[in-house]
Amino acid sequence: MAEPGTGKFSGIQGSVISVSLDDGSSFETSLDPIRLPSRGSRLFRKARAIALQKVVLQEAKIRSILRLASSKLNNSVNSLDSKRESDGRLPARDRRRLRVMADNLTRLAILDIRSTLAGNITSAVNRQSTTHNEFLGRKNLSRLSSESLKSLETSVIRTVMTRSFPGTSKTVTNRLGALSVRMRKLMRSFINAPREDLKRRLSILRRGLHDPKPGPTNIDGGSLGKAIGRINRTEQARAMRDITLKLGEKSGIEYAYWRLSTRHKWQGNEICEKISQSTGPGVISRIRAQGIDDSLVDTTGLYLVRLFPSIPHPNCMCYQELSVL
Repeated sequence: MAEPGTGKFSGIQGSVISVSLDDGSSFETSLDPIRLPSRGSRLFRKARAIALQKVVLQEAKIRSILRLASSKLNNSVNSLDSKRESDGRLPARDRRRLRVMADNLTRLAILDIRSTLAGNITSAVNRQSTTHNEFLGRKNLSRLSSESLKSLETSVIRTVMTRSFPGTSKTVTNRLGALSVRMRKLMRSFINAPREDLKRRLSILRRGLHDPKPGPTNIDGGSLGKAIGRINRTEQARAMRDITLKLGEKSGIEYAYWRLSTRHKWQGNEICEKISQSTGPGVISRIRAQGIDDSLVDTTGLYLVRLFPSIPHPNCMCYQELSVL
């Protein structure tokens, strides 16, 4: 499994996969082309669609932060053009000063982006808890108090920026730190460019920092903006999953569905497709223990809240839907 920001995970799997669950166990499942998953309830589907719309705006903001940093550096370099020496390079003293400036621009941009990511995650968690409370009301169940909601939201938000992605030891802060090193290298490379190579180096700087399209930048399959966008999407998905399951446990709800993203295009061989059409361990036996005829329950993509699948890969935009049988 690749970590968010590496761009090395496609989500494509073989015929049989192993799905990791919250308790550390796993189960194997295979793709059934006949058993297509349900689209789910309109309430949760609409909430997820809104979240995806917001992600587009969030990532535009991330790119604008990086674009501002490159623009400030470019303006400063251009202001010193008359000082260039016979080899077309800036004097060593000016380059040193610009390197200090580039380092500060990088530090401030990454701090701004980290704050933006934290704000995005907080908003996503708040929206999900509001949707959950509306779900409880529609099911004629007691809504959670604002104090209970706030407590659960805080517990999720506090940990999401400091925990590592499954299979790695790297947190969001670690990943942003690694990307800041690459940003600094791109900025310094532009500073050291001679006049005749300045236009090409500026193009490389812009592609490497904020170009939304993949390109030959050798940075996580695209620009820093794309890499940070992957972190933004992945951590929001993890946070929304966590708050959904915590709210389910708090409300005494035992089941939840794994739903594909509202923008997902069926491929037939992706890990999320397999999870969304499988039935979790213990689901059928628990349904029967409650005296319910399992043949009357849509168990496609249904899992126990306490044994729910982990987010399987970076960039996952699937969502979770609580269910009262």
